[in-house]
Amino acid sequence: MENNHVNEIKDVSWLPFLRQFYICSGETILHFCYGLYFGAPTVFIPQIRKEANKTEVITLEMESWLTSTTAYSSIPWTIILSIMAYYFGRRAPAFLLWTLVFIGTVIIFYSTTIIEILCGQIIVGILPGAVSTISVMIFTEYTSPKYRGVFLTLKVATYFWGVLVANAIGTFFYWKNIVILMLVCCAMSSTIFFCPESPLWLASKGRFDECIKVHRWLNGHDAVSENELLCLIKLNKVKQSNLNRNLSKTNFFMKFFQIIKRKTIYKPILFASLTSLLFICTGKLACFAYAIPIFKEITTSEVAAYNGLLILDIFAVLGMYVGCALSKYIKRKAALICTSLMGAMSLFILSCYLYLVKYSIIILNQYLTITLLTTFSTLISIGPIVLVPCIHGELAPIKYRSIYFTLNSIILSILMGTTIKIAPFLFGYAEMYIVFLYFGFATCIVVLLVYKYLPETKDRSLSEIQRLIEGSVTEIQKVKADVDLHTTNVFNGTAGEDVCRGENFAIQDQRIELLIDNGSG
Repeated sequence: MENNHVNEIKDVSWLPFLRQFYICSGETILHFCYGLYFGAPTVFIPQIRKEANKTEVITLEMESWLTSTTAYSSIPWTIILSIMAYYFGRRAPAFLLWTLVFIGTVIIFYSTTIIEILCGQIIVGILPGAVSTISVMIFTEYTSPKYRGVFLTLKVATYFWGVLVANAIGTFFYWKNIVILMLVCCAMSSTIFFCPESPLWLASKGRFDECIKVHRWLNGHDAVSENELLCLIKLNKVKQSNLNRNLSKTNFFMKFFQIIKRKTIYKPILFASLTSLLFICTGKLACFAYAIPIFKEITTSEVAAYNGLLILDIFAVLGMYVGCALSKYIKRKAALICTSLMGAMSLFILSCYLYLVKYSIIILNQYLTITLLTTFSTLISIGPIVLVPCIHGELAPIKYRSIYFTLNSIILSILMGTTIKIAPFLFGYAEMYIVFLYFGFATCIVVLLVYKYLPETKDRSLSEIQRLIEGSVTEIQKVKADVDLHTTNVFNGTAGEDVCRGENFAIQDQRIELLIDNGSG
């Protein structure tokens, strides 16, 4: 009976992937929806100005708010969603996210004034707040290390598909067709209502029986998953009661400051902030948000500007899928550094080219200009754009995840909002070659810091990454060796293969049951 059960597990090993894909599908569609929101101002601002036949209908100040409002309004939501995720699990904030995105979309669809559009965007601010908090929790807690990198990078690529589709619709059709597609996305993402609770959250609340059921439903019963489950339960039991007793003697703010002073929490936040700064310094975000004004300034016509925008988006999305594929085989840190440096080099070349054009040393060629910008965009898409969110999710500590995601999201929202807010003034008053030169130098400086401090996270479980950050490298190697040996014993047996498999699974079940019953770790 035991042997048949193990053979059956091996036969349906593809089921964990499909189940994890189903869990991530609703959040992935919402990432596409967020891309639509981000890309919409790029096209609806010129359309509204053209309809009114005057630029003053949307001033430069209002334009900066229309593009940055969702980032700034996401800041309180990062706190609210993280608190909800801590006390009520991952499903409750996911339900709230879906509801408010739907309400905000309806408001924008029926809007007749700029203020109404702005109000809708403020409500939808929960979406970018969720992208860097509850969404990352779901993608890291519901997926196994084997598939986690692919899911995390694919969700980012899906976001930029949203940007591409929004720009394409706005180029050829009326901008409110984008909002109609947003409503369709809301309907498709309703699958989040049928997802189970996170096994990590269940373990953190002492609901170990439920944790085991969900974890095995998501990841299967293979040896590596069982060891990961055992480690998950152990980490949530060892010294937990003593820690809670010590913290309960202090007030909320003292607890908070005691927690963030721990190396377990402040080091991941610093590492994540460093990668966020790298993404901002490349200038990719600013170029995406204000692509039309940039192309109008460095090309010869409005038609060329819109064509350049679509070409930029298409190659960016293709680059992200290349990045998704590479993330399966190449180390995160190496890929991030190499692509960032190549992106910086392309910025220097673009800056030199625009300088020569500015002083009439060479003649402007719009095809060469679009090619240089596209090269830069593709390189950054292969690296920082897909890897930074992935690294953020993998750096998250098993304990205090809500605090980590809250602080990290606030930092990211401030960086993004401020960048988008000042970008129109930067592009409007500074020479374009100076702007690109600045982005290139800033990228090189941050890459040096990434090279010096950022740890490698590829193919490591969340517990391994946490121990790596804390400095327990020897322990990581020992645990990894034990897991590899256990896996070999289970799946690569010889004459007594079936017996070996059954005994290993039985022993593993006993270890988990003893750990839950005794609480000794």
